[in-house]
Amino acid sequence: VGGDLVKAWYVSRHTHKTAGVVITIFADRLFGLLELVLMAGVMLTFVLATGLESLARMKSSAVTVVVSAGITAAMLALFFSRHVRRLPGLKWAGERMGLAQHLRSAGQSVRIFKRRPVFVVWTLMITLAGHLLFIGGIACIGLALGLGVPVYLYFVYLPLIYILGAIP
Repeated sequence: VGGDLVKAWYVSRHTHKTAGVVITIFADRLFGLLELVLMAGVMLTFVLATGLESLARMKSSAVTVVVSAGITAAMLALFFSRHVRRLPGLKWAGERMGLAQHLRSAGQSVRIFKRRPVFVVWTLMITLAGHLLFIGGIACIGLALGLGVPVYLYFVYLPLIYILGAIP
């Protein structure tokens, strides 16, 4: 949320196009999604590599991480790669669905991001800190309530729950 506010303010001050602000906020959501997928994937890898849980028990989590990673990668490629946005089928679909202007705005936003890499890293760190505090806080609540759930499972399951909850 902090990253959304900072980016909306920053882009609105440096461009007159409101679509750019919306696209930027969408980019922040994509980065947040990427961070959650990576968090769940890294923790899942750690849990399996150390033998804390069996692959059979974590199979649905592993499938969810892989599917989420694939969808996230496709969305990031669509947003950040002008070559992907210019693919004949996507270009045609974008024009037919009235998305051509939004895809051009996405390209403009990407150019702004490329000129401000420190800003992008800073906002990514804010988003990561927010996710770590969010999940860590819920893990602390679970420990305080004596739920008996190991802390590492919070960092596998909560990012996945958060991702699935964002779908609607």
